[in-house]
Amino acid sequence: MKYAPDLQGDGWAPFILVVGDLQTRRSAMSMPNVSGIEYCDVRDIPDVLQRYQPDLVISLLIDGDFDAMEIARHLQRVNYAGRYRILCEAVPSQTIVLGELCDAAPDLDIDFLIIE
Repeated sequence: MKYAPDLQGDGWAPFILVVGDLQTRRSAMSMPNVSGIEYCDVRDIPDVLQRYQPDLVISLLIDGDFDAMEIARHLQRVNYAGRYRILCEAVPSQTIVLGELCDAAPDLDIDFLIIE
């Protein structure tokens, strides 16, 4: 695993990969440069995961032309077996959606990070 220095200086923080439609997002705003966080366009998942071994992958439920199901399948195909968290508002039938995501990518630890 690749770790980044903790901002408090008292240990190590997990390495996080943020996945999304960055081609669209970068034209609207710049991505912050934060130690321990790497940004990746959905299309680049295989290449980025060859360079980095993130402890956590985060994406939006729906981002541009991609959704969490497609990202989960990409991660499964490249044998990522870590944690994948989906940032979203409360989802109707959350258990059903989560079950479908887990069926599509059984090697991932998938869950929602609900924004209220």
